[in-house]
Amino acid sequence: MRRHLILLGLPGSGKTTLGKKVAELAGAPFFDSDDAIRKKTGKTIGEIFAMEGESFFRRLERDVLAALPPEGGWVVAPGGGAFLHPENQALFRGKAFFLWLDPPLSTLAERLRASLDERPLLRGGSLLERLEALRKERAPVYEALSQARYEPLGDVEKDARAILRIWKTFHG
Repeated sequence: MRRHLILLGLPGSGKTTLGKKVAELAGAPFFDSDDAIRKKTGKTIGEIFAMEGESFFRRLERDVLAALPPEGGWVVAPGGGAFLHPENQALFRGKAFFLWLDPPLSTLAERLRASLDERPLLRGGSLLERLEALRKERAPVYEALSQARYEPLGDVEKDARAILRIWKTFHG
């Protein structure tokens, strides 16, 4: 069985958009943890953060990730902070290929300006400063987990094909 492809990256890095396209090209199933949480709770991510807090959200995230089959070559778009937690890392250690999507922060800020209501960790203060702080916090984990790092070019089709080539080199 193929290993899962897990796309790591900050909000706006393209995990969902590119993940869907890679899955389509590969004929693989696609899983988005935020979508699974929205379906499970009937609430937006912003509502969950506001009503229940981040720790409750992270527990939901762990539960939906744990429900994934251990193998089968799924393309997985987790929340950007999902794999900061060792228990989530342990779920997929040796069962997944981790790829870090790492576009420039200015690109992320441009993409995210219109969707801040759904991005509670980016509210308050300068968006670019919040992204810089998240990157500083998360980059060491992304780097340690990832077998590859990719800077998306901004062309979904070309980026998805490049990611698929990278994934194939690691799982045959």
